[in-house]
Amino acid sequence: METLKTKRGDLMSVSPNNIVVEEGFNVREDYGDIEGLMNSIIANGQIEPVLGYKVQGSEQYVLTDGHRRFKAIQMAIEKGHDIPYVKLIKTSANAEDRLFQMVITGVDKKPLTPLEEAETYKRLVALGYEVKEIASRVGKSLPHIYNGLKLAEAPKKIKNAIQNGTISATTVTQIIREVGEGENVVEIIETAITNAQVLPNGKVKKVTKKQVQKVAQKKGAVKDKTLSPLEKLSAAYEQMKGDEVYYEMLGELIALLQTKETSVNDIVDVFSTEVAE
Repeated sequence: METLKTKRGDLMSVSPNNIVVEEGFNVREDYGDIEGLMNSIIANGQIEPVLGYKVQGSEQYVLTDGHRRFKAIQMAIEKGHDIPYVKLIKTSANAEDRLFQMVITGVDKKPLTPLEEAETYKRLVALGYEVKEIASRVGKSLPHIYNGLKLAEAPKKIKNAIQNGTISATTVTQIIREVGEGENVVEIIETAITNAQVLPNGKVKKVTKKQVQKVAQKKGAVKDKTLSPLEKLSAAYEQMKGDEVYYEMLGELIALLQTKETSVNDIVDVFSTEVAE
């Protein structure tokens, strides 16, 4: 086996005073146990580097990823601990690259919450990325990205319920798929929360998908189970707007299934063309 020379990396030691946090860039809202992370850094040092790009003509670096670690380091410094340098890896200043780096988790990185992850996907779509490309870059499935985009568009009341732990993000996206978006789904989820059991500590017991579905069925909002296979495919087609490749493929498939003269080979050709591209 050929022995290659070790390449010099972009790992740098940067003064905390030279690291800039860009307002509004970081999607993270839940920083978790910052004090615990601070104590770990004080005891063991900074293990995982942060990412940032250099501001031309200065010694400053704008933080791309590692806001939680940097916050813990700042807290340690405020408490009188001597941390003269922050381990930082130089990265691209490109906005798209920075968003992808933020959503892909590192070894010691606290994963983004479903809402934070969803907001990142929403920003990437706004920058012109297709769902298929986002899924490939972050190593997630297409349905995962679509669910995230739906979550990003959920009303504030529902997002608040997810943030305080009353209902899971997974349950919300499943109900949105079955019921649709808008005030109808808000009313259903709020009713399910109102009907939920109140625990001795005064908090509402976490609402399950089954409980929300029960409310939706009473209101006659769940239609998936009464739809024919073709109608379900058509509903999926409407939900996949925004992904040009798969949206067109689904549309073509639906058109073929609605035509009596369509052969099995005609359907196979739809998928074969996609693979060839």
